[in-house]
Amino acid sequence: MDGVSGIRYILMDVDNTLLDFDRCAESAMRRALDEAGLPWEARMFPVFTVRNNALWEQVEQGSITAETLYRIRWNLIFEELGIPADGQAFEGRFHAFLAESHETVPGAEALVRYLSGRYAVYVASNASYAQQARRLELAGLREYIRELFVSQRVGFSKPDPRFFAHCLTALNAAPEETVLIGDSLSADIRGGLDAGLHTCWYNPAGRVPDETCRPEWTVRKLEEIRRIL
Repeated sequence: MDGVSGIRYILMDVDNTLLDFDRCAESAMRRALDEAGLPWEARMFPVFTVRNNALWEQVEQGSITAETLYRIRWNLIFEELGIPADGQAFEGRFHAFLAESHETVPGAEALVRYLSGRYAVYVASNASYAQQARRLELAGLREYIRELFVSQRVGFSKPDPRFFAHCLTALNAAPEETVLIGDSLSADIRGGLDAGLHTCWYNPAGRVPDETCRPEWTVRKLEEIRRIL
């Protein structure tokens, strides 16, 4: 391996880092609505985004579990939209369609192919194992990834230090040998920093980080990571 000296392992987030979650989720939402005989309206996806992001923040904070999120998410969304539908039943169909969605972020395949030739590449995700493994397979990315660390199996969610401790123990890796690449300042960068990892923030929108959460590297395009690692 001829990458950065001392680095041996890469932990990569999936949604909005390798796979375009917004495009995938909108497609899954449209398909599930169509199957349920419900009309699509432009106002729906912004409501989903706000509610979904708020719930995942609660998962990251440890105030709810991912299982609770899946149980209540669509009931809350439908209530806000004024749609009299069974949110829990809809969640099942949305989840199934999402597991088949695999729109990639530009440059994702080239990046993981490049990194896998220099480092041992793993996934670090708060979503379910089956869903992420299936989507990565469909996207043509799974062959470059050795294994998936997901909160469902680890027992803790990013940014909990115990999630990253589990990853390091499983890899027999030291924090200084490991880089965390992700789009979320709270789950990925904050979690990685607290665990002592190198951190690379994928920040396509050019957001300004919190003064207390400074990643080691920041990129706006995935291809830029190849010049770092």
